[in-house]
Amino acid sequence: MKSSLSGPFLHILFLSSSAFGLTSVVSKTYIHIRSGTTWKNAQTICKTYYTDLATFYTESDLNQIKLYQYNAWIGLHRQRSEGNDWIWTNGNLADFSDEDYSRDCGTVGFDKKFYARPCGNLLFFICQKTTDAQDSPEYYFIPETKTWSQAQTYCQDNYDDLGNLDSYDENAYSVSQDFPVWIGLYKDGGSWNWSTSLSEYVNWNTGEPSNNGDCASVTSVTKRMAVQNCKNNFSFVCMSESVFLVKENKTWDEALDHCRGLPSTRNLYFDLLSVQPGNEHDYVMNKVKAADTEEVWVGLRFLADEWMWVNGAEMLYADLPLCPIQGNHCGVISKKDTGSVKARNCSQKKNFLCYSYKS
Repeated sequence: MKSSLSGPFLHILFLSSSAFGLTSVVSKTYIHIRSGTTWKNAQTICKTYYTDLATFYTESDLNQIKLYQYNAWIGLHRQRSEGNDWIWTNGNLADFSDEDYSRDCGTVGFDKKFYARPCGNLLFFICQKTTDAQDSPEYYFIPETKTWSQAQTYCQDNYDDLGNLDSYDENAYSVSQDFPVWIGLYKDGGSWNWSTSLSEYVNWNTGEPSNNGDCASVTSVTKRMAVQNCKNNFSFVCMSESVFLVKENKTWDEALDHCRGLPSTRNLYFDLLSVQPGNEHDYVMNKVKAADTEEVWVGLRFLADEWMWVNGAEMLYADLPLCPIQGNHCGVISKKDTGSVKARNCSQKKNFLCYSYKS
């Protein structure tokens, strides 16, 4: 059954020509933000610059992120009244310099190097304490985030001072620390949900989930999840995904116009999604299961006697009908997943999947 190449179909082919031969448009990356904030503010930041707080689907997702990286306040700061020298809180002159005068406080990184940061950042910190039986101080990593001055007050109240690492024994302080990091898992109506998709992945620590709060963190080294008070200040993981579900009921053509009509931001453009079988299809199913309709439109169309993706991606599904019945010229993925795509009448109204790409 031949298809006409008039009307909107010419428009579809024209927009897809520059992407011919494309294989995958599905991407997922994770970004660890080391400065601390509340869960809600972390989500706002992630939604502003990326997609959302991180959702994890498998253990391998977690293992690809270097969550152990951090900066922690130490007793290093710039003394503005004395020639802008860097000194330690014990009064010793520091062998350190930084030309950026917006950064007056010092940190030590997971790599044991010193870095300058703005004093108002919320970071972990290291306290020190010396007892009568010791010749040198012991250092304590505090997995709470505070400004430099707040950290110093905390250390002076509970230990001796912020850590003065000008002559410290590297063996006395372990750089490997297991600290909490916000993720996109939260309690909603008594159940735990991810903020962007339906994912069944959890890796709770022993004794969790507890009743300590409504937001979840993951530990930086062991990658175990725990319940936290949402107002705690932790570093956090954002996620940038190219695929997103639109929960509006539209015909296939309306869905195509909706995706392509989304305003471009940060050099991003949009289209109906193309999907490849296998792992990519399985990943997209996490979006499909969250839809309000049993099936969702994707960018698959029967044109000129063949099935094609409207963005020109390769067609790797082999089980589509060679001659679909009249009107069933558009592609869907169903919640009743069979590992493939199905042909449906283009006039039906369904949720749909868009994706973003850089021009």
